[in-house]
Amino acid sequence: MLTLTGGWVATFSLLLIIGLATGQGLLVGLGALIILTYLVAYGWNRVSLARVTFERSLSETRAFVGDNVTVNLRVTNRKAIPMPWVTLEDQFPSGLEEADKPRTIRVEQGTYTTTRSTSLARYERVTWHFTMECRKRGLYRFGPASVTSGDVFGFFFSERLEPKWDHVIVYPQTLPLPALGIPARRPFGEQRGGQPYHEDPSRLRGLRPYEAGDALRRVDWKATARSQALTVRLFSPSVSETMILALNAQTLTAAEGQWGFSPLLLERGVTAAASIAEWAYARKMSFGLMTNSVSPLTDEPIRVLPNRSRQQLTTVLENLAVVTPLGRQAMGQFLLEQTRRLPVGATIVLVTSVIDEETIDALHTLRRAGAKPSVVWTSETPSPLLSDPDIIVHEIGHQMAQLEHEAVFRPGVTRRVEHVVPAQAVME
Repeated sequence: MLTLTGGWVATFSLLLIIGLATGQGLLVGLGALIILTYLVAYGWNRVSLARVTFERSLSETRAFVGDNVTVNLRVTNRKAIPMPWVTLEDQFPSGLEEADKPRTIRVEQGTYTTTRSTSLARYERVTWHFTMECRKRGLYRFGPASVTSGDVFGFFFSERLEPKWDHVIVYPQTLPLPALGIPARRPFGEQRGGQPYHEDPSRLRGLRPYEAGDALRRVDWKATARSQALTVRLFSPSVSETMILALNAQTLTAAEGQWGFSPLLLERGVTAAASIAEWAYARKMSFGLMTNSVSPLTDEPIRVLPNRSRQQLTTVLENLAVVTPLGRQAMGQFLLEQTRRLPVGATIVLVTSVIDEETIDALHTLRRAGAKPSVVWTSETPSPLLSDPDIIVHEIGHQMAQLEHEAVFRPGVTRRVEHVVPAQAVME
């Protein structure tokens, strides 16, 4: 881009011609000097970004809330011509903050521009280091960047876009189940009466006479006909437990606001789901995740099929990291549609802060179909299912409120503060 207008160049060219015609040495010298300066500046600008490279590197691409990620921005001049000035602009995610700076409230969403300027001698490179603090879960994008330079006189400048993007996934915070108010010993595996909760209908253990309270689906009609007395089947406990974490991204009832949401309740649910996933992984269970939240990556509801592989916990945490309050389906209908192909006897843990009649009916339908539904209630209001004998309910809202008060769990706020060196340029 030309900053010295063509009109000025034409003016000094005219002065040069007039000086030559009239023999005025001053006009000839002044016109020649300006034109020569113009040509030097133009040529310098043409090669200003030649063999200039930009690199962005991250110390980590996966982190937990409270961790620090170092971002390195490097500009290298790989030619013999010096660069009197160079400006780098990079887009940083607004969800991450430099650890050495005070917290700021940003009005804009998405990204903000970080600008650094320097000069580069021949074959020199400059690196800037930024220590970013992960204060909230999410998927954060760095980039694109732009590099700008020009001639030494400031007449021209050239700009080049660096379209490369880098991403950091910040996992949600996890806590031990007892810290959430959930017992660590078979929290979803026994009824309140103490009877085995996980039974495999494919593993017949024996028969016994019918007793009051036995479900009719357990009656063995052939054995009943032979013995002329009602007989029920007994099943062995399931060898392989399967757990599905069902996270309800809806945090407000229809009366409270159809389009609104509670960030606090959403983060409570994500943290509870992540903590239960970590508990299941430690016990080598087959577990998966489903939520009516729409993924920003696929624009589809998030679902992770049950698995017990080593990468399963990472996969579940990565999906929980991108949970948003945006959803397309009510939880009741979503539960029934997404659990049709689950193995009989699977444990379904619904993590939610609100519930309606449709969702309650869906839980009872799954119960009758052989599933084992449980509810983790993250709100501080009493759960409507607390008196339901067929569904285990863990109310953790008051416990999480206490953790928030003690700063053990506080959505969007780090649990530790570290002293770091301010971002600075390093000449190499």
